[in-house]
Amino acid sequence: MAKSDFQKIEKRMLRQQSSGPSIILIVVASLIASLVYWSTIAELDVVTRGDGKMIAAADNQVVQASEGGVIISRLINENETVQENQVLFEIDPVDVSAEFEQTKQRLNSLQINKSRLDAEMLGAEFEPYPEFQGSNVTVIAAEKNLFLSRRKELNNKIGLFKNKIQQKEKDLLSFASSLQMELDLQEFIDREIKLISPLVQQNIAPETRLLELLKEKKRNLGSQERTTLATAAAEIALVELEQQIDSARENYKLQALDELSKVVSKIAELQTVLPKLSQRVSRTTVVAPMAGVISQIKYKTIGAYVRQGDILLKMVPGNEGITLEGRIKPEDISRINMNDAVKVRLSAYDSAKYGTISGAVAAISPDTVSSEDGSGSFFYTIEVKITSDMVLDSGELVQLKPGMTATIDVLSGKRTVFDYVWSPMAKVQELALRD
Repeated sequence: MAKSDFQKIEKRMLRQQSSGPSIILIVVASLIASLVYWSTIAELDVVTRGDGKMIAAADNQVVQASEGGVIISRLINENETVQENQVLFEIDPVDVSAEFEQTKQRLNSLQINKSRLDAEMLGAEFEPYPEFQGSNVTVIAAEKNLFLSRRKELNNKIGLFKNKIQQKEKDLLSFASSLQMELDLQEFIDREIKLISPLVQQNIAPETRLLELLKEKKRNLGSQERTTLATAAAEIALVELEQQIDSARENYKLQALDELSKVVSKIAELQTVLPKLSQRVSRTTVVAPMAGVISQIKYKTIGAYVRQGDILLKMVPGNEGITLEGRIKPEDISRINMNDAVKVRLSAYDSAKYGTISGAVAAISPDTVSSEDGSGSFFYTIEVKITSDMVLDSGELVQLKPGMTATIDVLSGKRTVFDYVWSPMAKVQELALRD
C-alpha cells in the first residue's frame, strides 16, 4: 500500500475522532437552551400556606321578646338548626292587647265627646254616631247627661235674662204712660195759668193761686225729666240684656269650641298610636333573625310570662354567618392581596376524599398580633370569605361551625420556573463577597 493511502486513512480517522465530541456538545447545549427557554415560560402557582379557624361572622345572637306576653308554643329545641325567619315562639301579647283595647275605648269615648261638642256648636240635638251606640252605652249616657246639663244651664241663664227683659219692657210701658199723663197735666196747667194770669193782674183772682200753678208746673217738668231719664236707662238696660243673652250663647259655643280643639288633638294623637299598637298586637310570633344553631333556650315552659326585651334564646350564626380567620407569617404577607383565591382544607374531613372549600381573601389585618399560646410568635390575620360548600358521600352539605380548624392555601399569583430557580441564586449573589 502506498504511503499516500496511509495518510488518507489517517486523516479520515482523525476527522471521525474529532466529530464525536462536537455532536455531544451540540446536543447538550441544545438541551440546556431548551430547558432554559422552557423555564422562562412554564409557570408555577405561588401558594402561601397558613392555619385557620372558622369563626362566626357576627357575635352570637340573642333573640328577645319584642312584646310582653304569655308563651303559647315553643317550636324549637337546643342544638337544633334553624333557618332565617323560621318561627321560634308564639306569644300572646296580653299587655299590648290590654293597652290596645284601652286606647281604642278612649278613642271611642273621645269620638262620642266630639259628637256632643259638635251638637253644642251647631245648636242641634245630641245624637251619637251610630257606630258607637252599641258598645259604649255608659259613655253615651254620661255625654247625654252632660249635654242636657249644659243646655239646661244655658237655658236658665237665657231665661233669667228674658225675665229681666220682660220687666224692663213693662217698666218702659209704665214710663211711657206716666210721661203721657205728665204731658197731659202740663197742658192743663199751662191752660189754667193762661186763664188766671189776666185775673191776677186785674186783682180778680189771688196771686197765690198763680204761684201755686207755677210751682205745680215746675214739679211736673221735673217729673217729666225723671221719667225720660228712667225710660232711657231702661232702654239701655234692655239692650244690655239682649247682649248678655248673645254673650251667654257665644260663651257656650266658645267653651264647646275650646274643648273641641283639645278633643280633636287627642283624637289625632290616638289615631296615630292605634295602628302602631295594632301592629304590636299582631306580633304573636318570634322568628330567627338568621340561619344558625340554637345554643341555649331561656324560656322552655309553655304559659310562662315574658316581659318586653327578655332574652328568649341564644343562637350561633349558621353557614351564612361563618367566616374563616387565617394566620399568615410576616415574611409571607407581601404575597397576600385582597380577593386572592383560597383553598381551605378542613381538619375534620379528609381533603383527598372530600376535596377542599373555595374562598377569597376579604380582609387583611393592618398589623401583626401575638400568638395566644405565649410562644412569642407573631402573625398577620386574614379573613377568608367562604364561597363554596363541601358535600359528603351521602349528598349532605357539611355544616360549618365556629371553632373548626383548617389549613389554607392562598393562591397569590404565578411565577416561572426560571424565577423559582434563580431566586435562591440571586439571594446568594446579593449576600456574597461581604466582610
